[in-house]
Amino acid sequence: MQDRQNQASGEVPVRTMDGGIFLRGDTVLTPPAGFGWKVLGTGDFGGDWRSDILWRHALTAARGATELQVWTMHGLLVAHPCTLACVPDGWHAA
Repeated sequence: MQDRQNQASGEVPVRTMDGGIFLRGDTVLTPPAGFGWKVLGTGDFGGDWRSDILWRHALTAARGATELQVWTMHGLLVAHPCTLACVPDGWHAA
């Protein structure tokens, strides 16, 4: 997903799937408030069998720490945006 993120606006295209079948791809998500947010990865962070989004704030990374935010998703809707604590340089998502 990260390579598909619009570098100017930060918007991320979302594709709706049913298993391996493509349903639609006209939805775009806008990143958290402010510039510098990049998609770090996706996964089921909420334990609900749905794909969620992990965001990283690049501007805080330049200051020695990285702010992370997880969006638990319900289809194309952001169910719960959650800001995580800043993590120090050298931290990597697995």
